[in-house]
Amino acid sequence: MAQQLLFSDSLRSDSWYSDFFENQLSADIIHQFRMDWLKRFAVQGGTKVWLCIDGSNNDCTISESRVAEPGNSKSHKAVNIYSYMWAVSSKDGRPVTWFLNNGGKVDAKAFEKMIRFLAAAGIEVEGVILDRGFADEGVMRLIRELGYRYVVRLKSSALAYKTMLEKYAETIRWKVAHVINDKGIFGVEERTRVFASGTEEACVGLFFDGIRGCRKSVDDIARVLKIRQEIKAQILGGKTLSKLRIASDMKPYLKLTGTEDAPAVELCAERLQESIDRHGFNAIASSEDLPAEKISEIYDYRDISEKQFSALKSQLGTDVTRVHDDQRIEAKLAICFIAAVIRTEIELAC
Repeated sequence: MAQQLLFSDSLRSDSWYSDFFENQLSADIIHQFRMDWLKRFAVQGGTKVWLCIDGSNNDCTISESRVAEPGNSKSHKAVNIYSYMWAVSSKDGRPVTWFLNNGGKVDAKAFEKMIRFLAAAGIEVEGVILDRGFADEGVMRLIRELGYRYVVRLKSSALAYKTMLEKYAETIRWKVAHVINDKGIFGVEERTRVFASGTEEACVGLFFDGIRGCRKSVDDIARVLKIRQEIKAQILGGKTLSKLRIASDMKPYLKLTGTEDAPAVELCAERLQESIDRHGFNAIASSEDLPAEKISEIYDYRDISEKQFSALKSQLGTDVTRVHDDQRIEAKLAICFIAAVIRTEIELAC
């Protein structure tokens, strides 16, 4: 705390904060603040906004909790978690609202809770921008049913990503006819089915980022060659075939051959080529038929919100629990949200 900016000349004790979180910040007070802030947000010109929504979860060892449940833990530990979700304006990064959710609740249900609340509160959502963690047919169908537009980055496992990559990868890779900006981004769009298991269709843009693709390809090639050289050095040092090991992520690209006393390591050039040929590509789905340039432009609004989400998760302390009952979790998230509002207003004023 001594290294942080404080708006007080004294440091409070842990017991003071515990009492404040549990007894002074009731659920009614938090709800009233949430509603009052949305009114203020609307007055500041936020009645019609593109929203960026993100979520995360924290490990939680609280017993007899209504929100801590088994789920997809960020820490990959076998512990209960609770999840939370933030909405941020893509215009200036202003926080809009937040929600605490049960740890086991799927993203689509948690998202529905937030988006319906915003609709009821009179915030006119122009559209919703989501990262691939929300690339789910249920989420996208809900947004459309509520009359909102969406721009969602797709996972590489999505049918639309695979379809567009197979069809257009070589069409746009470093092809000037498909360049969409001066950052080395190339793109093409087509309306197609998004998921293999559903019927949802969207205008899907396939994009090739030349700079990122080259950097990732060079890094991967360098790493594979380095590991191959290390294994060759082990062979020269006298290691037998049964004593040599290849890391699991390198097994597609390197293969041990030879005999027990005369081992060798080979580069699987074709597999490595397939891998680096996919670097630099991503796909973004839009509920409206838009040119690839416009889809990319809207998704780039996330840059502002990503900085806000990063500050919320790290600088403002939402990434750890450090409280010991549900009410204190609710109160801590409210305090973090208020801190984010203050921090953003100071930043904008500067």
